[in-house]
Amino acid sequence: MARKKKELPLLQGVEITGIAAEGRALARIQWRPEDESRIVLFVPYASVGDVADIQVDRKKHSFAEGHIVRLVKPSSARVEPRCGHFGLCGGCKWQHLPYDEQLRWKQQQVVDALERIAKVELPEVSPIIGSRQIWEYRNKMEFSFGDEVKDGPLTLGLHKRGSFYDIVSVPDCQIIDEDLRKVLKTTQDFFRNAKLGGKSIDFYHKMRHEGVLRHLLVR
Repeated sequence: MARKKKELPLLQGVEITGIAAEGRALARIQWRPEDESRIVLFVPYASVGDVADIQVDRKKHSFAEGHIVRLVKPSSARVEPRCGHFGLCGGCKWQHLPYDEQLRWKQQQVVDALERIAKVELPEVSPIIGSRQIWEYRNKMEFSFGDEVKDGPLTLGLHKRGSFYDIVSVPDCQIIDEDLRKVLKTTQDFFRNAKLGGKSIDFYHKMRHEGVLRHLLVR
């Protein structure tokens, strides 16, 4: 008999207090009323100062992971993401933060790793020198063939956030040049209509080990 999966709670009014690695933010929560200590709750696509209702997705001994269900009070640091695919594809993690905030938190991660974890005594750390071009800066990108919905039309794009199989079409990706966006769309349109031996050319199915199209690398 299979064990019943334990239902995880919806935490209300959680305040985000820090930024962690891999684009995740964090809060410190009291898991049970009788606990004196707090555990870390990791939340993607959150900003320091956010107050949100968060659904816990996974719980370990010393930390938990969850996602925002409702943003009760957005942080004053939040900005509107430039890319319409943000949050759906797994490419970008911090577009909801201004670029200077991204640099500040990335620098703090490096300092924490050296001082707090590696116990290295550092001199005063100079601020990160930011890029002059923060959009359309990628001159190399790899896209994958697949489908956005099961048995749907052929799609050429990036992996859906948190998925190994599902592909999201990203025709308006903002980190590649306009010329590369044209190549992406033209290639997808071509293979949607192309035939090989009178049959449509399918993408490679990882589970069935069938199909032809795998990746498109653009420079």
